[in-house]
Amino acid sequence: MKTNTPDQGPLRLEGRVISPGVALGCARVEQPFSFMSVPSTITAADVEVEIDRLHQATELVREHLEEHVLDVHSPAQEDLEQIVAAHILVLDDAPFFESIEEHIREQRLPADRAVQKEFTSASARLAASSDLYMRARAEDFRDICLIIRRALVEGANAFRDRTLSDEPTVLVVPFLRPSTVLRARKEGAMGFVTSCTAFTSHGAILLRAAEIPALGGVSLDDSGIQDGTPLLVDALRGELVVDPKEDDLTFARAAISAHRPPAANAKLPPLDASLKSGGSVLLHANIDHPSQASLCLSYRLRGVGLFRTELLVTESGTVPDEDSQYRTIRDLVDTLAGRPLTIRTFDFGAEKEPLGFYECEGQNPALGLRGIRRHLYRYPDELKTQLSAILRAAVGADISILLPMVTHTSDIEAVRGVMDEVAADLTSRGQQFNPDLRLGAMVEVPAAAFGAGELLEILDFLSVGTNDLMQYLTAADRENAAVMNYQDVEQSGLYAILEIVMNAARQAGRENDISVCGELASDPQGARELAKLGVRSLSITPHAADDVREALETLVI
Repeated sequence: MKTNTPDQGPLRLEGRVISPGVALGCARVEQPFSFMSVPSTITAADVEVEIDRLHQATELVREHLEEHVLDVHSPAQEDLEQIVAAHILVLDDAPFFESIEEHIREQRLPADRAVQKEFTSASARLAASSDLYMRARAEDFRDICLIIRRALVEGANAFRDRTLSDEPTVLVVPFLRPSTVLRARKEGAMGFVTSCTAFTSHGAILLRAAEIPALGGVSLDDSGIQDGTPLLVDALRGELVVDPKEDDLTFARAAISAHRPPAANAKLPPLDASLKSGGSVLLHANIDHPSQASLCLSYRLRGVGLFRTELLVTESGTVPDEDSQYRTIRDLVDTLAGRPLTIRTFDFGAEKEPLGFYECEGQNPALGLRGIRRHLYRYPDELKTQLSAILRAAVGADISILLPMVTHTSDIEAVRGVMDEVAADLTSRGQQFNPDLRLGAMVEVPAAAFGAGELLEILDFLSVGTNDLMQYLTAADRENAAVMNYQDVEQSGLYAILEIVMNAARQAGRENDISVCGELASDPQGARELAKLGVRSLSITPHAADDVREALETLVI
């Protein structure tokens, strides 16, 4: 809905809060790119015309390559030359482009379709490689394919000047993808606005974890928002103000100041959520980047209940080596000052594939090689490297390991076998390590929920991921806004299956070994419902801590 004040003041657009807070900045608009209607075939007379268009588009890409890489990838300066060089290798591959021309000549394909066909085939071959470097090159091919196709359609406009003022920016996009959120983080965007309504998607989770004020479901059509348009993102009241005036600016500045997290103080003890009827609920932090560890102290949380390690790879496009991962974890341990740390192993697959890690072998990637499946069935060495770093970093530290996408006890048995190999290797290398870490599993697959009793027999704890669990219960992709109406917690059967998990824990006398780390735990009403089910440990978005405490303090069970 769009509203203006009676005196035709600022345009106000309604939106739903994805990540709470208030932000001021100039718009940086990313338009969706949809290719013009391209014919299936061309006539013989058009062959040379299409080949000439291909050459012109390729040269445009070459001329504007560096600005494209800076705009789309937002790399660190030291990575810019490497990315550009990798792209140039593709552009300089004469036999490859000769194959594209053959598609135009022999199959009478228009240049756009010929480019798409050859690049898709090449990237698929690279993605199937067991070599990490070659898989990373697949992403280069996809990127160049897209930008050549854009140059074919838009010409030089595909590389329009996007230079904005020195003012803080608000990223305005029609979609909500993890890669877009990561770019917003890299660019230091103060706010985020999207028309997408996939509020439980991984992109939404990243926004909340980064504490970037964000609104979703905003009607951007005919809003008049362009690059440089001043915006106020009011992600407290659910409103986007276009070209805000002085009264709005005064409110925004005060709200921004009030919303800043408290100073981190390791000397202040953790503050759990006390129930009115007695007892308490332990509160831990969800983080996805080492820089967020201090938030655990700022909001007086017990420790980190979920460290999503994927960003260590997504940011660089490569898996850090053992020593690099070891140093990252040790820095986290130091920041947490004795508080516990639960590290989830890389959870790649489906919509969470970083650059060059494409691993879809079926029509439903969310049902394929995700999480621990990917490690066990395709990349055990990647798992060994991560476990080696964790075991080494756990010396003198309270660290637990959390396994994603566990389905059966056989997954756990396989991981324990890998851990034995890792321990033997570390011993042979004379490395100190801690062999006594607690091992847990994510409960996000319905089969794991129904088998919670069996899992608890061989594990130290279980952590319920409500976002994926609800996705699989409802057969509704959490990244697809078109089916978000099915992601209703009351109708999904989520509470019923959580009760099954808690009953299994009670029968085993293990209620205290069940935690919930999904977004439901960060919602005050959701936290109340979880506490009613007997959950006494939550891992939440740090800035939700005060609201969750307040909601639980009035709960009588």
